[in-house]
Amino acid sequence: MAQIADRRANAQREAARPWSGSDAAARPWRRWRAPSRAQALWGGGATLLLAAIVFFFLFIFQWNWLRGPLANELGLRLHRQVVIRGNLNVHLWSWNPSATVEGLAVGNPDWAGPGPLVVFPRLTVTVHAPDLLQGRLTIPSVVALHPDVHLVRGADDRANWNFSPGESKAPLRLPAVSHIIIDQGRLRFEDRRRNVTFTGLMSSNEGAAGPQRSAFHLQGQGFLKRVPFAATVVGGPMLNVSPDRPYPFVAEIHQGATRVSAQGTIPHPFDLGHLRAQLTMSGDDLARLYDLTGLALPATPPYRLTASLTRDDQKAELRNIRGHFGESDLAGSLTVNERDGRPLMVADLMSRRLKMTDLGAIVGAASTHGGHPLSAAQQVMATRLRAEHRVLPDAKLPLARVRAMDARISYRADTVDWTVVPVRRLSMKVDLDHGVLTVSPLSMTLPQGALSGLIRIDARGSVSRENIDLRLAGARLEDLVPRGRGNPPLVGAFVARARLSAVGDSLRAAAATSNGEVALAIPSGQIRQSLAELMGINVTKGLFLLLTKNERETPLRCAVADFRAQNGVLTTQQFVLDTGVVLANGRGVVDMRNETIDLRVSGKSKKFRLVHIGAPITLKGRFESPRIGIDLAPVAGQVTVGALLGVAVSPFAAILPFIDLGLAKDANCGALLSQASSEGAPVPARR
Repeated sequence: MAQIADRRANAQREAARPWSGSDAAARPWRRWRAPSRAQALWGGGATLLLAAIVFFFLFIFQWNWLRGPLANELGLRLHRQVVIRGNLNVHLWSWNPSATVEGLAVGNPDWAGPGPLVVFPRLTVTVHAPDLLQGRLTIPSVVALHPDVHLVRGADDRANWNFSPGESKAPLRLPAVSHIIIDQGRLRFEDRRRNVTFTGLMSSNEGAAGPQRSAFHLQGQGFLKRVPFAATVVGGPMLNVSPDRPYPFVAEIHQGATRVSAQGTIPHPFDLGHLRAQLTMSGDDLARLYDLTGLALPATPPYRLTASLTRDDQKAELRNIRGHFGESDLAGSLTVNERDGRPLMVADLMSRRLKMTDLGAIVGAASTHGGHPLSAAQQVMATRLRAEHRVLPDAKLPLARVRAMDARISYRADTVDWTVVPVRRLSMKVDLDHGVLTVSPLSMTLPQGALSGLIRIDARGSVSRENIDLRLAGARLEDLVPRGRGNPPLVGAFVARARLSAVGDSLRAAAATSNGEVALAIPSGQIRQSLAELMGINVTKGLFLLLTKNERETPLRCAVADFRAQNGVLTTQQFVLDTGVVLANGRGVVDMRNETIDLRVSGKSKKFRLVHIGAPITLKGRFESPRIGIDLAPVAGQVTVGALLGVAVSPFAAILPFIDLGLAKDANCGALLSQASSEGAPVPARR
């Protein structure tokens, strides 16, 4: 009996010991044991609890109980106040669970002002459960009834649609949605920095037929700087939208003469930080695009341009730019990127043919003679210049725009059409860095020689400051002076240098405050003798050569003109023109404040001349139309002395005051040219 009891005790201990793998294999009949009574009770209780929970969710639980916690959670994630005023319904038991919320409102940040960012009277969102379990958010459909969206960009460039503090300029990115239905939505946009407002209606017309079926439509009107504009955006079908398939769109903005249209795609719907489009832009002035682009583009006459646009986050690139502005063509590429929160524009542009009057629009210049395409601002300026008999425009430099961006621009023109100076080619590099604009190097190639230098405008202060340093070297008089028929009246080298500083936010204001030096020199050459004699004024010889169309030349030993600029008035320091037959001296002023010229040249003959009138030649009048004349005041003295001599001595004595004995000597050209060289004129070494 004791042995039997021992066996039973061992069997109980063996049954209580955990099974090992070998034990399980050796004793398969021991893998299952009948549950104890306590275990059975616990199992039944868990089953009843699960059934109660299911019953609770199916018949008692209301999703509206989660409106508050859900709104709070969304508010924490969006850093905004979120309110749900209507019902919340959720359908979980599906591969594509959906939620419908009524009266959903997302608030604005404090700086954006009162009112919500967006209000959804009714919004239904469906998600794809298998993708969600794998950490990807895929939204098969969104249905929004009468949504009201109010987007605001502040004066400091903050955007109320940016939910990530510290990234004020981040583009709007939305998750991919396969199917979107928007029923009678409203979109309002306000840009306080650029003074832009827009209100439009948006919808995706699922019931439409044809190729526009389920297409997205946004159409509305607004104001840019209080000037009305209209905008239209049409997207592709809103069915089966995939994050891996580009979404097509067509957009157009129309304001006055300005039209901008884009036809392209969003590579990953609806990540608006990435775009590909073909742009067409036209209007009467490129500068008017500032309100749309935020770029301080130069003023131009009417233009039309096409380009390929690529945007990747903070970088936008325009390639294959083609078109014209005014009567000039334009081609090249342009890139805009963010650098330390500032737009940086880098451009490489060129023209095969440049009309210089088109480039003058940058400073507000406008042709007053007609026949050239002008922008509205140029037309107003041309009318004003004609009425005031002026040539220097007073168009203001937009200081705020210049300070708002940086730029590095390279531009060249293969041929230049300019009636003032025969320029063959032009090239320049423009650097804009935190309000300081520098044009250097600036080069204009002439038939012989070149005009080069730099222009610097400091717009960091309340008033801009300008510095100009231009040098003309290797030029020829025969290329610069109209020759008419026959040989040119002047032949020889011509050099010049202008160094000026000024204060003012327009070309007229800068000219009226300029200080510095201007020096011009002719080291040597030839002049038509008839012109030289008339500078005398040698009436008999000069008129004879002129009337007989004699093209005989006389040496032009040297000529130097040195002006000192002070507060917009250029005063002659030296003005000497030495020819083989006449030594001429000049004096006078060029007043850039009133745009007037008052110069006079008096010549003395180096040879005996029978009739010499002591009357200086004058150049007077406004810049618009200066006139060459003769100051006859000194002639009155000659006539009076001649009359007295004729009465007191003899009739033949009356001509004595008009006789020039030719006592004038050669000027010291070496000293004159040395002085001009010290003033900066690039005078070549004399041989």
